[in-house]
Amino acid sequence: MLTKVAVAVDGSHASWRALEAALEWLGDQGEVLIVDVKDIVAFVQPIAPTTYGGSSMASLETLLEEWDANAEKVREQAMAMVKKTGITAQWQVVTIQDGEMHAAQAFLEAAIKAKAQAVVAGRHHGSAWIEGLFGSFPRWLATHASLPVVIIPPSQDAS
Repeated sequence: MLTKVAVAVDGSHASWRALEAALEWLGDQGEVLIVDVKDIVAFVQPIAPTTYGGSSMASLETLLEEWDANAEKVREQAMAMVKKTGITAQWQVVTIQDGEMHAAQAFLEAAIKAKAQAVVAGRHHGSAWIEGLFGSFPRWLATHASLPVVIIPPSQDAS
C-alpha cells in the first residue's frame, strides 16, 4: 500500500486530476508531496514578443514575480484540497535554470529526496509543437523514472 506519493501540480486541469487521484489512493492517511516546477525557459518562451519593431517584453523579474503569484494561488488550492482529508501534505517549488535539466527530472529528484514511493502526473491535451520543443513531462517520467509512475489521462471533457 502506498503511504507517500509525489504529485506534480502546475494549476492545470490535468494536475488537479492527478492530485485528486493521489488523495483518493492515500485515503485518510499518508503523505503527499506536492511539487511545482519553476521552469524559467518554459515559462518565458511563450511570452516572448511576436513583433519585429523592437517591442520589449516584460522584464524577467516581472515575469518571475507573476509566476510566484500564480504559484501561490496553486499552492492555496492544492492545500485546500488536501485539508479535506487526513493526509499530511508538503508543498515544494523546485526551480530549474535554462538547460539545467528536464522539468520532470527535477520533479523526480524532489520525489526521491522526499522518499516518495511513487510519482503522479497528469497528461495534458498538449500541442505537438510545444511537446517537441520542451518534451513531454509524463513521457519523460515513464521512460526515465526509478520510481513507479502513474500518469492520469485527461478527462473526456477537458480541452
